[in-house]
Amino acid sequence: MVRIRSLLDNLTVAVSLFGVLPVYLYLDLPTQIVFPLALLVGARCDRRGEYFLTARSATILSLLVFAVYAFQINRDDLVEPVLNVAVLLLSVRLLTEKEGRHFLQIFLLSGFALAGSSLVTLSLAFLPLMVLLVTGVIFGLI
Repeated sequence: MVRIRSLLDNLTVAVSLFGVLPVYLYLDLPTQIVFPLALLVGARCDRRGEYFLTARSATILSLLVFAVYAFQINRDDLVEPVLNVAVLLLSVRLLTEKEGRHFLQIFLLSGFALAGSSLVTLSLAFLPLMVLLVTGVIFGLI
């Protein structure tokens, strides 16, 4: 018998990929390195039930990430720092223990990343990825 929690964890990984995949090439190099590592380590932590980040350390790390990229935001370059923040916050959330609201945060951050992809590129992959993301979120909420 397959546990519902493992299905939800796998669905969370898939939704995260659907959201970040179109913007991955437009992210800064550190973000391009951190996200796949967070995805893999987070999936491993979910399977074992042991997490590296506590809630307090995740909050501090999130504030540091926000502070670093907040200084890069200006009128000429608004989208890319915001996308980097969204993906890094998603990475932090993937590394922590997940409860109901954490899954919702992951789904929302993935949706923001996918929506942000329409600001950097006009790819035809947006619609199929949006359909997959919304379908994954719907099944995740059931």
